[in-house]
Amino acid sequence: MSGKIPINLQTIYIAFVTIVFAVDTFPESIVFITLRHLENGKIVCFGDFGSFQVSLSSNGAETAEKFNQSLIKEPKVTFRPGIDLKDMLATLKYEKAK
Repeated sequence: MSGKIPINLQTIYIAFVTIVFAVDTFPESIVFITLRHLENGKIVCFGDFGSFQVSLSSNGAETAEKFNQSLIKEPKVTFRPGIDLKDMLATLKYEKAK
């Protein structure tokens, strides 16, 4: 399997988690599954809505041998909007608040 978890596979995982772990609601299930995939280095795709992934940066080291975990800066979650969000943002209308 590639590093991406597509939305159709997410639904299978959600059904499993709901049954096995007695997670009560869809939002709880989707959060649980998304966190598990992200901590395993996967990109979690939500179709045309967008995708989430963990990103890292680090301080440099002179050689690969000198690189260690202490050089890694705080990880971040990156969200990449999909076509649906991009389309919505492109068609937003603004008005002055009263």
